Parts: sequence; structure tokens; C-alpha cells
Amino acid sequence: MKILFLTASIGTGHNKAIESVANALNIISREKGLEDIEYEIVDVYHYINVALGKFVSKSYERIVNIAPNLYGYFYTIGEDSTALKEFLHHIGVGKVKNLIEEYDPDIIVSSHESPSGMVANLKQEYGLKKELIGIITDFRAHPFWVYKEIDKYMVPNEFTRDYLIREGVPSEKIHITGIPVDLRFAQEYNKEELKEKFKLDPDKFTILLMGSWLDIGIDSLIEALDKSSLPIQIIAVSGKNEKLKERLEKIKDKATIPLTVFGFITNVYEVMHASDIIVTKPGGLISSETLAAGLPMIIVNPIPGQEEFNALYLTAEGAAIRVNKLSEVPIIIDLLLRSPDRIREMSDNARRIGRPRASFEIAEIILCRRG
Repeated sequence: MKILFLTASIGTGHNKAIESVANALNIISREKGLEDIEYEIVDVYHYINVALGKFVSKSYERIVNIAPNLYGYFYTIGEDSTALKEFLHHIGVGKVKNLIEEYDPDIIVSSHESPSGMVANLKQEYGLKKELIGIITDFRAHPFWVYKEIDKYMVPNEFTRDYLIREGVPSEKIHITGIPVDLRFAQEYNKEELKEKFKLDPDKFTILLMGSWLDIGIDSLIEALDKSSLPIQIIAVSGKNEKLKERLEKIKDKATIPLTVFGFITNVYEVMHASDIIVTKPGGLISSETLAAGLPMIIVNPIPGQEEFNALYLTAEGAAIRVNKLSEVPIIIDLLLRSPDRIREMSDNARRIGRPRASFEIAEIILCRRG
């Protein structure tokens, strides 16, 4: 059985979701002794043209950081524009056709609406006879996801299922699996042991700061938390941003509250399970990881469009609190520390809607298509 995974480097979540499903396939295949499973992971825009791939990735990164409202404007326009949908999903479609013909997969699995739309158009216009599975990695599906040529949808929740049904997708095509996350989120962890591993104070409330938003306002936020005199400690994860890591190290030298700084990490599942709350943007993947860890969220700076809805969903489900300004974060932390029951309730709600085994569920569904 040959599987072609298609993704797009528009943010990092789509790639990570595919990698998690592929890893689950490897584990299940070994357990079941399946030796005929092979797959390829392809970033479509980079495959079409390396320069195009870099342009798309960098442009997305810049626009959401510098002009998020402009991104939200185009996102909203896209919701009602069939012409834009058709235009974007025909870019480089000839090269994608060649890729499929050369690799000749049994199933195509896509974690982004653009490659999904490209393959759907190939099925519609060229009679391509390949099964297409779409994995939706936000808590609501954009209309660009809607194609009758998509054979199966892996969706995060009932809301998305019902939306697709209203758009004419047969219910039997839709599986509520959750958004795929690292397989290690499905394991059990001991918070006390993890705090000891990371040299954290077991008696202090641990705040995890993660995401690209750290580049803007992190100095003033930590300064405000430092002045609050709350019994807290902070873990700040800068990712691959080396300049931000250097800034955080300098802030650490001045701060009176304990501050642990990490750069790029591969054990985010441990760091989340060691924490008591996370302050982050509500991207689909990081939100799903947070839910899988049962970690309450404070949401900051959602990008207009999909992150706005993610924030709405998470707050409505009682797993998150949204703030309008970073200066409100210390106030929320103070109020939560005065109400331990509220923290437990948020954690319970996160676990209730979290799907730590989503990657395994999706992998099993893919393997069920095996002839």
C-alpha cells in the first residue's frame, strides 16, 4: 500500500500533523506485521517550485506577524469566493499531476486545503482515480475544504462535521478524530517527576509561554509578572528564533521570579505536562497539543480568521480564557490562583475535548482502506 502525504508550509502545524500520522502508521504497521506499507511526504508548494515554496512560507509568516488584519481580510474574502478558490487550487496542478502519476499511490492524504483542492480538481477534470483523505487542522473548516471529490474527512469536532454536512458532504465521509498530535501526548506523565527533571520548584505555579507572539511584548509581560509577587515560575520556549532566545536569557538575568528558557525542543509533550497553564496563540496544532495535555490556556493575539474561531471554540468549551492585552495576563493568573477549582475545571474541559490518540485513529482509518 502506497500513501502520498501532501502538506503545505503555511505555518508549521500542517507538516507536524502529517508527520504524526506517518509515525502512527509506522508503529501500527510494525505491531501488525504489515510490510507492504510505504509513503512519501511532499510539501506541494516546494515541490511545484522551490522559490514558490519559500515565498509562500515567508509571505505567510510576515503577513500574520506584521499585518494580521490584512490576512484576516483575505481569509474572509476567500470564504465567499469560488473564483479565488479555483485560482489558488490550480496553481502548479500540472506538476502535482506528474507527481501522482510517477509515485502512483493507492491513497492521497492531505493536511491543507490547497493540495486537497489540487487533487480534487485533478479528479474532476482529468478523471484521476485515487482516494483522497483530508485532515482538517483547525477547529473549523474553511469553505476551501469543501469538494465532493474528497473521499474522507478527518475532522476535529462535531461542529466541523455538522458544517460539512450542511455544505453537502455526506455524513458517512466524515470521521471525528481530532487534530493529529505527537504520539507521545497519548502517554501518561507524572508532573512532579517532570518538574524535578526541568529543575522547577514543585510548589510554584508554572506558566508556559510559547509561540511566535513572544517576539512582541514578552519583556513587558515578564516584567509585570515579576512585579506581581505571585508564587509563580515561568518556562519560555523560543523555538528556532535564536535572537529571541538571547533576549529571554537577558530577561532571565534581571528577573526575580524563576525563568527557564528553552530554544527549539522536541519534547514539548513533557514541557506541557510539567506546566500548570500555557499562554499562547490558538493555532490548531498547539491548541490540540495543549488539550491533549489537559493544560488550561490563556489565549493572546489570535490571527483573524481560523485562529479567531479556534479561540471562540476553546473559550466556549471552557478550556481557555482570552485576553485582549498582554497586560491582562497577570490579572488572570492572580484570579485563577485564587480559584483552584476554576483551574481544575479548565483542565478537565481540556481533557474532555482533547484527542491525544488522533494520529493513531487516523492511521487506522487509512489502513482500513488497504486492499
